[in-house]
Amino acid sequence: ASAMATAAAAALRSQRRQRQRQSRPDFSALQLLVLTLNGVAAMVGANSFAKLALVCPSTGGCSTCGSTRAESFMTRRASPIHDTRLRHAPKLALDDVPTVYWQQKREALILERDRRVRELEELCEREKVFLASISHLNRGSGTATQIHPNDVTLPFGDARLPKRAPFATTEQQEDQAALCEAAELKEALERSERALAELARQRELDVQRTGNFWLARVGSLQEQLRQVEKAAAEAEARATAAADAEVQAKPAATPEADGGAVNGDARAKELLELERGVDDLLADAAAAQAETVAAANAAIAAAHAAHETQLQRVIAFWVDHVAQERAAAAAAATQAAQGEAAAKQQVSDLLVELSSLEADYEVLTEQVEVVRETVMQASARLQAMDEELARAEKNAELNLQRTAAFWIERLRLAKAEANSAARQEIAAELTNREAAADAAAAETAAAEGNAQEQTAQELAEVERQLHNLETELMSLEADYEEKSDQIEVMRETIMQGSLRLEAAETALRESETNAEVNLQRAAAFWVEHARQVAKQAAEATRQEMERGKKKAAPSTNDAAQLNKRIAELEKQLAAATSKRDALAAVAAAAAAEAKDTKREASQVAAQLEEQAAATAAAQHSAEVNLQRASAFWIDQLRSAKEEAKEAKEAKEAK
Repeated sequence: ASAMATAAAAALRSQRRQRQRQSRPDFSALQLLVLTLNGVAAMVGANSFAKLALVCPSTGGCSTCGSTRAESFMTRRASPIHDTRLRHAPKLALDDVPTVYWQQKREALILERDRRVRELEELCEREKVFLASISHLNRGSGTATQIHPNDVTLPFGDARLPKRAPFATTEQQEDQAALCEAAELKEALERSERALAELARQRELDVQRTGNFWLARVGSLQEQLRQVEKAAAEAEARATAAADAEVQAKPAATPEADGGAVNGDARAKELLELERGVDDLLADAAAAQAETVAAANAAIAAAHAAHETQLQRVIAFWVDHVAQERAAAAAAATQAAQGEAAAKQQVSDLLVELSSLEADYEVLTEQVEVVRETVMQASARLQAMDEELARAEKNAELNLQRTAAFWIERLRLAKAEANSAARQEIAAELTNREAAADAAAAETAAAEGNAQEQTAQELAEVERQLHNLETELMSLEADYEEKSDQIEVMRETIMQGSLRLEAAETALRESETNAEVNLQRAAAFWVEHARQVAKQAAEATRQEMERGKKKAAPSTNDAAQLNKRIAELEKQLAAATSKRDALAAVAAAAAAEAKDTKREASQVAAQLEEQAAATAAAQHSAEVNLQRASAFWIDQLRSAKEEAKEAKEAKEAK
């Protein structure tokens, strides 16, 4: 599941980059400036603005008439082609420019809105992936969660409204989400406590059942001992009765049988020997009974001691196991809380990143607005200069026409009144006046050329500033993309470290489970083996008692065999104890290895936390640098705007 989550996150990042590349407009700020200036050029027609390579960018002159900048104003004024273009130029005026501008701005805003909607959808998909990872962690730790990835929906649904969609939840929704999350955490904690209580109750029941089993086993062994003692007493009674019957059944000696001679001493001696034999037989039976009872008591005591030791070990094991289960449950709850805190931190980081992207967009939008305002002001200044030039041309034309009409009238009057000498003087005066008019026209053309050169310089300066701003903006975008890639690499590294930590924890839990299972199997085996040994001892005791029943007096070989059997049982018990100690040592080694693995896992987690802190610091530094650069260029644009405004006001005042 973690690998699938990583692959899904990588696919989402690639889709986001592809969508960003597709959603970028096909025209830059410089292209928009050129389009606007071309519109202004089409509005003013073939005037001085055409000399700025907007109409004829390759040759620097007019593509229709072939005129260059070196031609005089009178030559261009006398050109019929230019007069036709002036009369029939398209009248776009200022009413059509804002329409095109607002259409382009509307399209740009629509594209930006679609891009933000896609980014928000991608953010929701990433939140689904994070929630799926949290659910997987909770399932691995034994707890449950009420959050499902499919429950996460967009805040504005699937509708695409014209207005701007909200990018964050309100405070009421955040409070409600926090309350729901707190309730879910409380419910999960209660479930964990109930599970721990049920586990403790089950362990207590197991301990009680084990104690009852071994108490019943001890009672059965004591009952077998009482039966053995009873059988020994019955055997002794039967032996005594048999001896008495033999004594009573033996015929008495008569004088006739002894040949008429009664030997009282021999009979007394025989009776004494018979009594001694009966006493020896009773002593041997009592010794055999005492040895059998002592062996049975020793076996019962050894079995009871082994049972008590095993019971104490089982109780200690289950107490430690319950404590470990509680510690594991507490660690799982802590891990789940840490996972949820990490998920919250990631969500907050994503929100901060989204807010920074919005701030960057606002800054870039403001910069574009400033550039567009500058272009509009430049267009207005160009239009004002064109109007001034047209007005100056009109005034010069009117002055020229008035002067010509005046001197024509004077010439007509002179022709009617004066003689030939006066006509010559008037002709000379007319020549001087025409020379003065030509000089005035030349001065007007020079003034126009100076104004056009000044306008060209100002436009070149504006274009240079725009080019610098575009270059700086592209460098900032490249830096931002580089920082974003570095942050993505850091996040991928942290995710891989989390996966390795999770795999290490899983392997640790599996090793602990295997060690516990092996220990339980070994304990069950040796408990069963002790039971079999006790059963064999009881069976051997029973067989020995049956042999004692069959024989009136047990022999020395039977006692030796019984002692040999008891010694073999003691050796087997010692071997079982040594094997159990070896298993306990193996379990202790496994526990030490598990502790080492946990310590290594904690070190890896600390390293991952340090890497995450370094990544956060680098991201913060990049954000601060980007904000500072944006603020610097915004101030530069504002100052340039103010300087242009002051220059315009000063020019208007002049």
